[in-house]
Amino acid sequence: MSLIPRIAAPITCLTIVGLGIGLSFPLLTFEMESMGVSSQLIGANTAIPSLAAILLAPLAPRIASMIGTSNLIMASLLVAAISFAMFLLPLPFWMWFPVRFIFGASIYYIFVISEFWINASIDDQRRGFVLGIYATILALGVASGPLILTVAGPGTPTPYFVGIAIFIVGMIPILVWRKLAPQIKVEKRSHIFRFILVSPTSALAAFCFGALETGSFSLLAIYALRHGFTVTDAAFAIAMVSLGSVFFQIPLGLIADKVDRRLVLIFCAFTGLIGSLLLPVIINTVFLFPTMIIWGGIVVGLYTVGLAHLGARFSGQDLLSANSLFVFLYALGSLISPILIGQGMDIWNPEGYIVVTVMFIVLFLVVAVWRWMRDPRIFRTAKTRDTA
Repeated sequence: MSLIPRIAAPITCLTIVGLGIGLSFPLLTFEMESMGVSSQLIGANTAIPSLAAILLAPLAPRIASMIGTSNLIMASLLVAAISFAMFLLPLPFWMWFPVRFIFGASIYYIFVISEFWINASIDDQRRGFVLGIYATILALGVASGPLILTVAGPGTPTPYFVGIAIFIVGMIPILVWRKLAPQIKVEKRSHIFRFILVSPTSALAAFCFGALETGSFSLLAIYALRHGFTVTDAAFAIAMVSLGSVFFQIPLGLIADKVDRRLVLIFCAFTGLIGSLLLPVIINTVFLFPTMIIWGGIVVGLYTVGLAHLGARFSGQDLLSANSLFVFLYALGSLISPILIGQGMDIWNPEGYIVVTVMFIVLFLVVAVWRWMRDPRIFRTAKTRDTA
């Protein structure tokens, strides 16, 4: 069977869900702001999806083996639609936390199972290229979400109905191609955390990217404002970070199919390090926006190439367990980085943003370079290049 039918369902599903995510996150934030909720509580509620991913990650392989991978995606899409609809109800604000937890858990399972489906359906010679396509399409979906919110009109029920429809439409490709979904049977207890020791480079790539992405989306605008930017220019800087992910994932994927993927990950992190260190120097120059495009696009490669590196290492139950850990560590990085960066900015205003960001990158580089130097040949065969 050709490649396209095998990956059409999860990629189409994730693209549609990306639209829903890009719509729901700013919508719920604006809604809380209009309710008069404090910034601290808004931040706490926004962190709930990451908490759901962290707590529920160990359950993903067993649930998928019990009800089937396609059924788990279908159930998660349905739960996402129902929980998103609940925000239309006149709920007391404390109820937003359990509802957001359920919504976040459903999104998490859609991602972890769909990424497992993609990784399990492709051969290693094209793994980076296919995952680059996936990341590019997903980025376009997420970036289009706020545009939908603008057209639908915040402050009205319309965006909620659009979001519900998006999650329901996401079921269609799964229904059409559900027979192609890879199945697993959990024959032994598999603790997902053991994969940190088996593939620390992939594990830390997910953690580092989660920290950098959430840090940039949550506090880069504050950093820019404290350097004298207007709100519009600060928002534009963040948009440039997102735009970069659209341009660079396919080229990075193609490179990762030719050379040691650990080397590509090191390049992505090193680029992120240089860009972060340059930011205070170029923040008020014409070089800022092009640098943000390059920085954002290359750093996203930590996730894309890290996922490809993971797929080359494992299969079956082990792949799903490792993929669960991958998303778990991404969520962990997403959860703790705004806290640490915020504290850093309180201590050293505003350059604490740079200091903490660099710390995350250096942590990854130390481990990744050490692992790569144990077998430093750059070019490898498909069988040997991902063995560490």
